[in-house]
Amino acid sequence: MTEFSDILKTLRKERGWSQPDLAQRLGVSKSTISMYEQGRREPDLDTCRKIADIFQVDMDYLLGREETSSGHFSPVTIAAHLDTYGLTDAELEDVADYIKFIRSKRKS
Repeated sequence: MTEFSDILKTLRKERGWSQPDLAQRLGVSKSTISMYEQGRREPDLDTCRKIADIFQVDMDYLLGREETSSGHFSPVTIAAHLDTYGLTDAELEDVADYIKFIRSKRKS
C-alpha cells in the first residue's frame, strides 16, 4: 500500500507544482507540505478533502486505500447560464476576453 506522503508528492510533481505552489493553493505553509511529503505530519480531514479536490482524486486513492490511480476523476463538463442580457457587443467581447484570461491562468 502506497503512503499518503508518496501519493501527495507524486500528484504535486505530475502537475509541475513546487511545494510553495501547493502550499498557496491549500492555504498552508511550505514547511507543512514538506512535512506531509516526508510523512512527519498528516493533514486533518478538512485539509485531506481540499487536497483531493485540488488534485481531483478520490479520497481512497489519496489515502492509499486504492492501489491505482483509477480513482482520478474524469473531467466533467458543466453548463452554466451566463446572463448577458443588455450587454453591448463590446462588453460581450470583454466577457469573452476575461474567460480566455481565466483559462490561460490555469494552463500556467
